[in-house]
Amino acid sequence: MRREVYRERAYDYYLTQKRFSRVANGWTVVADVTTTPPKLGDLTSGYWWSEQMKYW
Repeated sequence: MRREVYRERAYDYYLTQKRFSRVANGWTVVADVTTTPPKLGDLTSGYWWSEQMKYW
């Protein structure tokens, strides 16, 4: 059974990652999602965008 709500949540997650994870030289992890704006870390695994997002 396909439910559109899961596709919408995944797309929202993707857009949020693009919005808040961008740094000057690429992308980084979000260290604390409970703050506004989110506190950023100092690294991102290189495979994150290519591998993780395909599962969403």
